[in-house]
Amino acid sequence: MGDKAILIALFLLALIIIPKTRKYGIPMAIAVVISVLIVNVAIKPSVMRCRPCWLDQSVPLLIPVPHDYSFPSGHTNAFFAMATAVHLKNKKLGAPALVIAALVAFSRLYLFVHWPTDVIGGMITGVLSAKIGYKITNPFAGLFKKKKRR
Repeated sequence: MGDKAILIALFLLALIIIPKTRKYGIPMAIAVVISVLIVNVAIKPSVMRCRPCWLDQSVPLLIPVPHDYSFPSGHTNAFFAMATAVHLKNKKLGAPALVIAALVAFSRLYLFVHWPTDVIGGMITGVLSAKIGYKITNPFAGLFKKKKRR
């Protein structure tokens, strides 16, 4: 699911376009953009950590071998950014979103493409990205509400 960035982008775009879900879509999209910048632009190229599948090629992989660096997990990062953004807006919807993010995090270990610390780093950067996105978007939340007719 996480390997299809275009599907995630389309999902977020749909949330932004639909007026009822816009209050979730905008903070989620901003959180993902922030998280990608932090992880893929800043941290991964600086740390340059090898993936476990690069070091032990005897383990058969269920997915193609990733070509970017390992720390932190980008999939975990993005999913925790989206889930936390939802959770900050609505705890009831956020709980299942966080479960999905945790499953994505576990899958990165199961697939042997990340170390446990990569996943923990992805969780931390994802949550921080969502909190930054929330701080940016929350003051403007009233702009997107439907106005009541009198």
